Amino acid sequence: MEFSKNIERGMLSVVLSGRCTFIDQQYVQQIENDLEANELSNIQMDLTNLNFIDSSSLGMLIALQNKAKTKNIDISLLHPTGQVKRVLNITKLDKIFTIID
Repeated sequence: MEFSKNIERGMLSVVLSGRCTFIDQQYVQQIENDLEANELSNIQMDLTNLNFIDSSSLGMLIALQNKAKTKNIDISLLHPTGQVKRVLNITKLDKIFTIID
């Protein structure tokens, strides 16, 4: 998976592309570290070019969401498509996260 991030004015912008699997957990750890080290109000994760997400990655997203909630930080998932969008719908995670098409 390809990963990039930027913090500006209290917002962490993350771009994910390719395939997100268990081996990509270090990227979620980086986001968690940013939650602790910065005064964030929002996290936006651009999923436009993410074409696959597995169940372990969904678990990591849920754990990240739970940690963000304790700090009153909203996570928005931007432009999920294909398999990623279907998985978010099937698992009802589209009810937990803010999804922006």
